[in-house]
Amino acid sequence: MKPQGKTRSIFPRVEEFVRRRRLLPEGSSVLLAVSGGQDSVGMLTILRELAPKLKLRLSVAHVNHLLRGAESDSDETFVSELAASAGLPFFVERVDPAALSAREKRSVEDAARELRYEALERMRVQARSDLIATAHTADDNAETVLFNLARGSGVRGLAGIPVKRGNIVRPLRCLGREEVARFLAERGVQHRDDSSNISLNATRNFIRLEIIPRIRDGVNDECVRNIDRASRMLAELGDFLEAYTACETEHVSRVEGGDLFLDISGLKRYLIFIRREIIRSAVRSWSRKSLAFEQVEEILGIADSDNGTSLALPGRLKVWKEKSSLVFTSSSRAPFSRQIEIGHLYEFPEFSFSSEICRRNEVRFIPDPSVEFVDEEKLAPPLVLRSWSSQDSFQPLGLGSMKRVGAFLADKGVPRRERDSVLVLESDGKIVWLCGHRLDARYSLSEQATRVAKLVWRRR
Repeated sequence: MKPQGKTRSIFPRVEEFVRRRRLLPEGSSVLLAVSGGQDSVGMLTILRELAPKLKLRLSVAHVNHLLRGAESDSDETFVSELAASAGLPFFVERVDPAALSAREKRSVEDAARELRYEALERMRVQARSDLIATAHTADDNAETVLFNLARGSGVRGLAGIPVKRGNIVRPLRCLGREEVARFLAERGVQHRDDSSNISLNATRNFIRLEIIPRIRDGVNDECVRNIDRASRMLAELGDFLEAYTACETEHVSRVEGGDLFLDISGLKRYLIFIRREIIRSAVRSWSRKSLAFEQVEEILGIADSDNGTSLALPGRLKVWKEKSSLVFTSSSRAPFSRQIEIGHLYEFPEFSFSSEICRRNEVRFIPDPSVEFVDEEKLAPPLVLRSWSSQDSFQPLGLGSMKRVGAFLADKGVPRRERDSVLVLESDGKIVWLCGHRLDARYSLSEQATRVAKLVWRRR
């Protein structure tokens, strides 16, 4: 991003930016998140000078991530001394993202981000501050937009880093990283250099050190400014879509018995782009969970599928088509799976399952859906008793063709709340019995069968 005049113009630009965006209302108490690096030291220097004019009360917070040994400790000391020289209250917390990363099998960067913001919020409360200010620049925003674009994000991801989210504000979003560097150099202000910023190990640093310089040199040296402008427009589009779809979602959705219903015909009245946003908005409002683009596309596909077609979603959510509606349910029940052997009794908190071998002439059919007889010679290990899945199909006895389990249960009128507890008995990957509901015709008894397995499933 090219400079606009001398760096002394930074002060009016930042002032105009925070006033126009209403980031730092007069009289606010602001906790400055200072790592000791160039941008955060620049933020401290700029806002300290603007504080009297904006009537701000400032304090400084530092999060030591313990990732670089003595270098991390030196950063903490540097920020402490910087705050003292500025006459500002200082708060510090130490976090261990490496341990969280190993424990939850997440990237260190992701773990550090979560722990950092949690620590900043605790220090904000301790400092009795209204806001937390971070030093993200237009370059940080451009890097985020490119990262999200490559990752496959939607409108919100391409909107980049919001200038304000809750009580977190980014007053330097109007400046480029090089401008901040020149500003500090001209004023002789010292800062720390993070050695991880010159490593290509992290994806974001790869974008920072390799991708953006190449775009700047080979395409447009104003690329950061242009990406920042585009992200602002996308943020505005995202705000519009959020407000519009929140209103429209009310016309096509309802919550009943804890389940979310979306009217398919009502949904189809909208353009496909709006349909996607309505599904996302409805599910987010109902479950507090976000759907990926691919998941929304699969849900749209279910709307055009047969009755009973279902899909398992992350977070133990499930959606299926039920006549003219898409029905979403949330279950705290973990999927069940247990390998079994014929001739044993298995008892569980909610049901029991038993089997035994008998002769053909000992079979007595009774009108009890909890009992079935199958040709034992057709069974092949492993035998597995498990929860049914949205991909399961079987050949219901008497139907003459294959059918999805979800569609069968829906057509049979099994209540939605009971469907998650339905089990299947599987033999070598094929469904033998939809327990308590219907036998698969391929395992039914023939006149030639000599060894019969009696299966009993009982709900407690």
